[in-house]
Amino acid sequence: MDWLIDDPTLVYMLLAIVAIGLAVGWWRTRQLKLALGAGIAVLLIAVLWLLCFLIPTDAKKIAHALQEMSDGVKSHDVDRIFAHVSEQFQQGPPTFGGALDKAAFRQRSEGIIQERGVEEVPIWDIKVEKISRQNRSAQAVCSAKPKGNWTAGAFFIIRSQFVLDADGQWRMRGFEVCNPAVNTNVGIRIPGT
Repeated sequence: MDWLIDDPTLVYMLLAIVAIGLAVGWWRTRQLKLALGAGIAVLLIAVLWLLCFLIPTDAKKIAHALQEMSDGVKSHDVDRIFAHVSEQFQQGPPTFGGALDKAAFRQRSEGIIQERGVEEVPIWDIKVEKISRQNRSAQAVCSAKPKGNWTAGAFFIIRSQFVLDADGQWRMRGFEVCNPAVNTNVGIRIPGT
């Protein structure tokens, strides 16, 4: 059912077409059953919207974690960022030029935020893929544009790996920064690190 809650667009379109078709049929014939059918289709749209709003799926949780990390950078709150980084975090080359665990990544991040005047890293186009509760893993892709006194306004593609930690929370296990124009699946070193 997560697929329906995560992307209900097709179902919305089908229900809207049914509702409009039944409403037009009612307008022409004034048959009560057509009006009731149109009303039921509209009610189903409303119920689906409510379910999408209320049910937190794994994909929504991962997207929320990414957004929280972005908001943490903007508020310079390293604790807020690292609440969404797993203890299993391992970052290898080429992102920082060497392997990092969570503690080393936190130290490097604090230094980058302070030294380079990172103001924010807005993200958009979050797509969560390959979610497997059985394997306790997922992948997410988003676009990000770091802003600060060291950036020229470039944006990057971020490919992140998530793990379902023992406490039931999805947290980042690692990520790659990729060029958005060429070799979009190949990690690059973060500029300025």
